[in-house]
Amino acid sequence: MKLSVLLAATLFAFASMASAAPLCTAVGITMADYVALGSTGCQIGDKVFYNFFYSSSGSGLGAGVPAGAVVLSPVGADTYNPGIVFSSDNWFVPGPSSTGNSIIDASLGFTVTVLPGGNPIDDASLTLGSFVQAGAGIATIGETVFAGDGFTQLGGRALGVSAGGQLVDEVHFANTSTIQVKKDFELVVPAGSTGSVRVSSFTENFSEIPEPVGAILIGSGLLALGAWRRRGSRG
Repeated sequence: MKLSVLLAATLFAFASMASAAPLCTAVGITMADYVALGSTGCQIGDKVFYNFFYSSSGSGLGAGVPAGAVVLSPVGADTYNPGIVFSSDNWFVPGPSSTGNSIIDASLGFTVTVLPGGNPIDDASLTLGSFVQAGAGIATIGETVFAGDGFTQLGGRALGVSAGGQLVDEVHFANTSTIQVKKDFELVVPAGSTGSVRVSSFTENFSEIPEPVGAILIGSGLLALGAWRRRGSRG
């Protein structure tokens, strides 16, 4: 009897953790909505994404893009590479500007934690998706990943992608259950340039060890429960 109660309690604990955060949905949810979730966040697969922050400013012909104009779409919930696509129609800087550089700058970030029994994270990747760059227009995204409970920076290494340059970057690290991501996103058209630059989307993914730890634990518990019952029926 004690073993079955213990197994039921374990299953209940997993279910409670999973239900603590709502599922991240794919349609019409903005950065403002994600920021409003605070420390509760939302769930993609066996990961909870939370503590989102976002700020944006502009100068010259560039204007800051509000959080409500940035849409987040979860991807990979059923794979070993969950993540989020960030997109907006407002990340655009025209040219030319005779008075100075035209800039859109944005800072954003969030934290990811693996649910109990979930697959640990061992990789973070950043991909610059849809963009249009003309003339001297420049688009760059710099990122720093922190891992573990103390959010120790991973070897001081930052990820970076740019329009017309490296479009994908990634970093590998020891298995961890918690990471924090901070990004700086900048679009620039230099003064006097006839260029322009637009970024419509970029994606963040987190590869994980394809080892369903929770399933193994639960499966082991079920096997143990079955063996215990068989022994009881022989007695």
